[in-house]
Amino acid sequence: MKRPALLILSVALFLAGCASVPTGGQVNLGANVTGGNSFDAVVPVVRPPRVGDSPVEIVSGFLQANVSASDDYAVARAYLAPEVTETWNPATGATIINDSNGLQLVRRGSRVLLSEPQVGQLSSVGTYVPSPGNTQLDTDFTVRQVDGQWRIDGVRDGLLLTPTTLNRVYTSVERYFLNADESRLVPDRILVPIDRRGLLTSLVRGLLTGPSAWLAPAVRTAVPAGTKLEIDAVPVEGTTAVVDLTQQALAANDNQRRVLAAQIVWTATSIETVTAVRITVNRQPLPLAGLGDVLSRKDFAGVDPDGLSAKSSAFVVLGKRLNQVTTAGIAPVEGVFGEGSVRLGRIAVDLAQSRAGSTVSVPGGQSTMYLADLKPASQVTPVAGQSPALSLSYSLAGDLWVASQGTVRIIKTSGKVSRVRVNGLATPVLVRVARDGARALVIASSGGQRQVYLMRIVRSGGQYQLESPQLIQNTLTSIVDCAWNDANTAVVIGSSRTGVTQVYSISVGTPDVSAAGGVASMSAIAAAPGSALLVEAPTGVWENSGLGWRLSVARGKSPAYPG
Repeated sequence: MKRPALLILSVALFLAGCASVPTGGQVNLGANVTGGNSFDAVVPVVRPPRVGDSPVEIVSGFLQANVSASDDYAVARAYLAPEVTETWNPATGATIINDSNGLQLVRRGSRVLLSEPQVGQLSSVGTYVPSPGNTQLDTDFTVRQVDGQWRIDGVRDGLLLTPTTLNRVYTSVERYFLNADESRLVPDRILVPIDRRGLLTSLVRGLLTGPSAWLAPAVRTAVPAGTKLEIDAVPVEGTTAVVDLTQQALAANDNQRRVLAAQIVWTATSIETVTAVRITVNRQPLPLAGLGDVLSRKDFAGVDPDGLSAKSSAFVVLGKRLNQVTTAGIAPVEGVFGEGSVRLGRIAVDLAQSRAGSTVSVPGGQSTMYLADLKPASQVTPVAGQSPALSLSYSLAGDLWVASQGTVRIIKTSGKVSRVRVNGLATPVLVRVARDGARALVIASSGGQRQVYLMRIVRSGGQYQLESPQLIQNTLTSIVDCAWNDANTAVVIGSSRTGVTQVYSISVGTPDVSAAGGVASMSAIAAAPGSALLVEAPTGVWENSGLGWRLSVARGKSPAYPG
């Protein structure tokens, strides 16, 4: 009996990105973090099959060639038998595998077997979802000789990639849709090959078609029915994209045209080589009162998904007072929360910085939530009978979301309390609502581990629901707290396989995660676009503006940014 042939690949083009995560150093967590991929990334050079390659070498060469989308994966197709060359469909998506121990291919007769840990899945439209831990990919390739040379005549559709090759040859871009009340844009992030022809055209075409299946129930679009590209191309003049739409776009009224233009501009400029957009209908400028022909994101700052003004501040509790932290220093807020008459616990501040909520422990009674306006002579509004809260988060609508003991509730500005249905997670322990109002980060316990999920927010029959949980990272566990840094970036306190608890920045919708260090015994985190990261530790509130951690407010606690 022949021994199975075993080949462990260590080819540089197919290494997994599983090096140990740094515990400190500089970190940039500002508003421009988009996932680390860029169009100046090096596209690997792949080679066609060589005369005399063995079946294992043919399969390994095919897998290496999966990284190159040039000419419809022409090099990868060269490893396939003629009939399979025509039928293999790489556009069905990609499976991301971990080959940190070397990719192992085993030949058994006319089959070459592959068994590796599965890291994630990339859908046909480019949506990335991490796979649950311990997921294993087992697949095989059948081979036969064609004119004396081995070729693959049996292969699954789609691509097989590693995290490293995914980061090298794919880039993240966003299509932007609208939240339920059309007041903010919501990113729908996808990953696409860097060397893909017609990327911008495909991106705008996808926007006109509609959102991904996961996001669709939580968003709307201002694109009138039937609207398409007049010519199936989006040319770029310098750094300005030209989007010419069909006549159906004129069915929108002026307000709808504005949000339609906002969707197109934010989508097209998610490609870093595009800075502005000119929108036309049958080559005539789209009518937009008060706006010029060449549009940029600044023209639609009001629907920015991050939803914070440049005047947004940080807040911390010091002693019994809620304090506002600005560049001028730290000072108690106006109103009852700044007077020191209430012992404050966990706090949250609304996006307008006009109202705050806090947990309060009342001796001899049940836990109570206090709400108060941040203005002189304000009074507290108690919301009694609440279970001890683990997290508070204000939504775009001004509602306070409270997670406690496996349940999620909303406290309206009127004080009315309603329960949120959480579909798909049995034990949610912490909720952070995105500033766009359509998504939330949810920490839940599973198998004794706390992990962080992305969930969509849907309102049905007057009741809010959190739906369809997706892991945002499968390499981090024991999550202590999380926050939205910007619309595409989450930050968490947690630990990796090394067991070290620190702060991590996660590019939502990609496999990218980077460490930002931390301090001992961190219990809470707060973040906002372009602002310092804040964490709570026993010694006080620490901050990191990109140059390392320093103590910001000694003995401070419960750091928060609006939201």
